[in-house]
Amino acid sequence: MATLKTWKTKNNKDKDRKYKRSVGVTDYDIPYFSYRSAFIILIMTLIPLFVIPYVCDLINIDFRIPTILLGGLISGFTTAYVQFFIERDTGLCKSFWIVGCLLSLFIGLLIFFLIYGGILM
Repeated sequence: MATLKTWKTKNNKDKDRKYKRSVGVTDYDIPYFSYRSAFIILIMTLIPLFVIPYVCDLINIDFRIPTILLGGLISGFTTAYVQFFIERDTGLCKSFWIVGCLLSLFIGLLIFFLIYGGILM
């Protein structure tokens, strides 16, 4: 008769994990965001989209360019801050600046297409 093969799991005791786990364990060190971190990212993404156009209206300038630049920077670096300071406790490093700049660029382009496409504001 044929023998049944059993599943073998990896030994996780020797691995140093970068990300803190509150619930469950996986074989891989997958980055995640807690509810608190997701709430911080959501709030810091929505606030610039409401506050910056209001301030620009008060000082009588066009809101589009400041919203794109500041909204992208605030959202990108908030996400990098949450990942490197809250979730991993790594702190300020080269990866923080790379992730912050790339996310700022991507989110800024997304806001650009949403504003000039007529979808946002």
